[in-house]
Amino acid sequence: MARLLFLFVFLVPGLAPAEDGPVVPGSLSVPELVESAQLRLAQLVALDTTNPPGNERALAEAVVADLVFSPRIEAEIVGPEGPRASLLLRLPATTHTRSPRKPLLIVAHVDVVGFDRDAWTTDPLVLTERDELLYGRGVIDNKGMAAAAIELLRHFDRRSLKRDRDILLLLAADEEAGGKVGTARLLKLRPELSDVALVLNEGGDVRIIDGEVRYVGFQTTEKLSRTVTLVAEGQSGHSSMPLPNNAIARLGAAVADVSALTWPMRTNGTTRAFLDGTAATFPAPLGDAARAAADAPEGGPIPDDAGTVLAADPFLNAFLRTTCVATMIEGGVRANALPGRVTAKVNCRLLPDEDWAAVLASLRATAAPYEVAVEGSETPKVSPVSPSDGPFFTLAHKSVRRLWKGAATVPFMSTGGTDCRRFRLAGAPCYGILPFPLTAEDERRMHGVDERVHVEAFGQGVVYLHDLVARLVSGKLEGVEARGSGRAPGRSPAP
Repeated sequence: MARLLFLFVFLVPGLAPAEDGPVVPGSLSVPELVESAQLRLAQLVALDTTNPPGNERALAEAVVADLVFSPRIEAEIVGPEGPRASLLLRLPATTHTRSPRKPLLIVAHVDVVGFDRDAWTTDPLVLTERDELLYGRGVIDNKGMAAAAIELLRHFDRRSLKRDRDILLLLAADEEAGGKVGTARLLKLRPELSDVALVLNEGGDVRIIDGEVRYVGFQTTEKLSRTVTLVAEGQSGHSSMPLPNNAIARLGAAVADVSALTWPMRTNGTTRAFLDGTAATFPAPLGDAARAAADAPEGGPIPDDAGTVLAADPFLNAFLRTTCVATMIEGGVRANALPGRVTAKVNCRLLPDEDWAAVLASLRATAAPYEVAVEGSETPKVSPVSPSDGPFFTLAHKSVRRLWKGAATVPFMSTGGTDCRRFRLAGAPCYGILPFPLTAEDERRMHGVDERVHVEAFGQGVVYLHDLVARLVSGKLEGVEARGSGRAPGRSPAP
């Protein structure tokens, strides 16, 4: 406790008085909040919600059992009979106005991707602290945010902190498998979940570069995911008599050529604003290339020399172009038998305005010479972009400045998919955050081996989420749906 008290009183500037008023609670409560969030994270990590099969109901029931000492927090487990379920928590407002304010909805999915236990250096289902790092499946995707949000609600309740609107917390099922039994089902059963002031979900970034938080990105849009199946059929038979139309050989050649396809680099409103605000944070020559991309016309080509530099960075390459990559391959029954059918999965991540029909046509044309079919999915629905020039960004920038004074506040496009897309399609402004400061290397551990977060970063993320939510429920969000405030999209408000 003493260590945490020192950490947050002296290292987190948000605990000192500021010109925009105190929002984070008094310093003596901060270590308790962080400690309770870490204990909650240990509980959530230990509950195996690997999807498939998910089994999120067991987690929901465990959380509800702990809320007996928080009677003002309403809890409802939503889902059919069986192991798949989401948990909806509601903490009512403490003050009321003549015109009731729409609630704030926080969403954190609690299912996780699978893991190779033998490849980890710790037990993925045990929160393990080693060298000031917390290891465990889901610590950053997305049980860390879920733990922080649960304890945030309990903290607001215990201390009777002022809130002019209800706070809803949805611990969602099935996000890692597309959300069909999670948010997709919930928005059909409970359409009022889209009638909120805004949604806070995963999908943003608090980026550490050279040991400092250099920018905080709030997701306002995301790339679209579409998976196709490459199918090669051939004559089956005994491997002792090879045939010229071997299905595996043809599929392999087609996958190689499809994997070599590239689409042009270009910016949209969100990515151009992001690069404009963050170019100075990247080391040379990456920073110069990012500046050139930000200065290029929106939607137009990025200069070739800048594009070459940007393409060498895995994040910025994916950030600025549509990508397709092979992820699974299946076929064959025995080592001594020729397969009659083999398949490969190729996952495409499309820029929001990409023409999926044209991408699909390119994939088919590339595979056709090898007599490999490409089975595609339906045309995707393009979701709206959440505003980046209104009250939310004004309040968010204050929270960022309070904890990380020199960091830029920018809109962000996720290269992966989140539940935000469904909420935007349902009409709710949705903003993605990842509250914990991370290096690019640690963020790439998401879905991978030894997922982890630094102890200090976890604590800062808990404080940051608390500060942000406290601002959002203080009655200053009216008009968040409006898109015009006079500022250029994505630029931080003046300090």
